[in-house]
Amino acid sequence: MLQADILGKLSVPEDVLTSSCFGLLRLLPDKFLIKLLARSRLYSGSKLNWHVFDIIDDFEFWPWVHGAGIPDVVTTLKSSSNSIAAKIIIEVKHGAGKSGGNEDQLARYYSAFVNQNNGFQVALVYLTHHRDLPKDDLEATLESPLLTDGAVIYWLSWYTVAQSICEQLNELDTSTDRRILSTLHDYLSLKGYKRFNKLDIEPWEPAIGTVYRHHYALVDYNFGLSLHQCFSRNYTYSAFSLLSNLY
Repeated sequence: MLQADILGKLSVPEDVLTSSCFGLLRLLPDKFLIKLLARSRLYSGSKLNWHVFDIIDDFEFWPWVHGAGIPDVVTTLKSSSNSIAAKIIIEVKHGAGKSGGNEDQLARYYSAFVNQNNGFQVALVYLTHHRDLPKDDLEATLESPLLTDGAVIYWLSWYTVAQSICEQLNELDTSTDRRILSTLHDYLSLKGYKRFNKLDIEPWEPAIGTVYRHHYALVDYNFGLSLHQCFSRNYTYSAFSLLSNLY
């Protein structure tokens, strides 16, 4: 949430979600975020193939793009084994639709980046609250006169992000990384992006008698509740939860 606070965007829930999640993701090894973005897919169903990238060289929240506006996140991916580099635009939605009036928002961002970033591959990831592919949104973008054939526009669901977090929780190398990822899992669950998975992880004991209140339920953590139980019960979160969004 720090980035949203620094840039004066705390009043917009969508921006707080963006800042909180990607702020935590940037604290993890680069390979984690790259692997997560690789879960994105085209309108046709094809998925990203970014195995050549292993470095996140740059990461910006809400950069100003001349002639296009302010996308949520822009990151630069590079490879340690060759000169390939890519600019990735991430546009986040959390219940809202695309903005931009007569010009399609995604098409405007993508077109501007292609024109202003010679030497880079360019792709846009549309990260949304939908469980299924938002066909109308993507069709409108791909049919925009701003785009030419071959525009690389992908879609990723917050539910898929939550699923990826569950799957990768045990792949992280340090306890600090696991705590960061656990926090992100709890936060996305609080926001409604819950995936129910049986996680093979070591038990972790929350603080005794800690009570968290939020708009879904009032939860009392009792002695002996493990992290596995936290993940398998509705609206039950570990003590790593971000408290600023619970009240």
